[in-house]
Amino acid sequence: AEAFVNCRWLFSPAMIARRGCNANYSYCLQIICLMLLKFVQCTVIQGPSNVTYIPGRTPLPIELTCNVTGLAAWMVDGSTYLLGQLSNGMLPGHNRTGTNILVNTPVNNTQYICVSQTDDGEVSSEPAYVIIAGVPTMTPNVSINDSTISINKVTIALTLSWREPFNNLDPILSYTVSCSGDVTCPPDVTTTDNTTRNFTITNLTSRTVYTFSVVASNSIGDGEAGIVMITTPGIDQVTDVSITCTPVDLIN
Repeated sequence: AEAFVNCRWLFSPAMIARRGCNANYSYCLQIICLMLLKFVQCTVIQGPSNVTYIPGRTPLPIELTCNVTGLAAWMVDGSTYLLGQLSNGMLPGHNRTGTNILVNTPVNNTQYICVSQTDDGEVSSEPAYVIIAGVPTMTPNVSINDSTISINKVTIALTLSWREPFNNLDPILSYTVSCSGDVTCPPDVTTTDNTTRNFTITNLTSRTVYTFSVVASNSIGDGEAGIVMITTPGIDQVTDVSITCTPVDLIN
């Protein structure tokens, strides 16, 4: 995390006296003396960085760092806690080690700010967040796209394609395609290539309603299915055709 520095100019009356500046000097001489005597006192704060928590993989507790000069405190979702309050359990699910906060029970999108309390006031770090990764999310604009139905004189084939869903901060590992509605449905198929987002089902029955679903999976688990219902047309006994249909009955 970025380090923040808060500085102020300090003028010591004792130092001024030792240099011979006093109230009897003219205004200009006092300014010159003070300019010669100024020095800087700084409050340096090194705050935490964002953390992605992957359930079952990220070890607990999560330690967020707060390196400061001055008395340290933590602001968690807008409420300030002194180090002693963290130690006595005032903030459930948290503890501390030194000036660092320990997150034992992560809550998604919790904001943490490291605070240094000095005589000059408070200096705060940039906010950091603990984000909990989840299963992939299929949304209406990230789901099954147009599907192509190929018809020849004796068979019907359907090619499903879909956009990549949001992986919720954990990479997608596979997709599972399922079919229901007729005995001609093939068994569920799980792809091992997470970059391939299409699948072809062959030997479908004409004038039949099929329900197809696509489920994306990552190391956390399976996401909700993107579902589409398609009615196959009748087989044209004369020519081979290719039809593109846009699913309208999409459930998420």
